[in-house]
Amino acid sequence: MSIRRMFQYLLVATGVVTLVLVLLILKVLSNQQSLIEAADYRFNSYQLGQEASTSSFELTRLARTFVITGEEKYKDTYWLLVDQITGKAPRPDGLTIDYTKLLRQKGFSAQELAYLAESNDLSLALVTTEENAFNIINQDRDEAIRLLFDDTYHTEADKIQTPVTRFQQALDKRTQQQLSDIISSSNSSAYIALAVSILV
Repeated sequence: MSIRRMFQYLLVATGVVTLVLVLLILKVLSNQQSLIEAADYRFNSYQLGQEASTSSFELTRLARTFVITGEEKYKDTYWLLVDQITGKAPRPDGLTIDYTKLLRQKGFSAQELAYLAESNDLSLALVTTEENAFNIINQDRDEAIRLLFDDTYHTEADKIQTPVTRFQQALDKRTQQQLSDIISSSNSSAYIALAVSILV
């Protein structure tokens, strides 16, 4: 084989190896971006899921404050929050959408959606009790207060947190696996790229 031919083969081989190295580096960079996006998704999903719990606490706080003080501003804020949850008023982020529909748009698993739907349903079920308290506040404030502070109300309010906790556990397991898969893929590409660069 002539030196010219050997040089051509060497040039082609070097070009192929360089191309492979570039593709591996691009793969590593792509995985890093995917890792950032997956971490953001995990955080934002957790925050959105947590709304079921925080909204319930806020509704309870507003309802109790209203029946104790009688100040209409607390009742008005209460009903605004209910309307935001049910998609009848814009959310703080400007969206006007039912909470459960918003969840379905965010790529949650069926099990995760079921947990959050259960929590949301339990929260909205308390609205009936809270509305009953609102309706009798002028006739019997003591009874209105009792409705929102007795053992039955406490028991029903506590139930809301159970499916939220299960959602958080399911979300954590799923998203942690996604992160682990991306990290594993990125590490593999990096190791191969390092090996190729050493050979070159």
